[in-house]
Amino acid sequence: MSERLLKAVEAAEFLGVKKTTIYALTKAGDLPAIIVGRAHFRYSPADLERYIESRKVPELAKAVSEKNRESGTLGQQELQRRREAEAA
Repeated sequence: MSERLLKAVEAAEFLGVKKTTIYALTKAGDLPAIIVGRAHFRYSPADLERYIESRKVPELAKAVSEKNRESGTLGQQELQRRREAEAA
């Protein structure tokens, strides 16, 4: 393994969250960790990247998000139209 393992605080900085969130994700089994010693966790940057990829929103949500950024709001009729188009 050539990559440097990150401490919880470094993993938190990498993901832009608090250290307690990193521990909660680890405890829930959502974020893989390597135990070093008795109770020290280390995180692989590759695992953090995979976590990010697994949390990306679907295309419809991205389209809604982009439309909201452009106009500030997205009407319910437009949202329904996009859902129907996506289902077809």
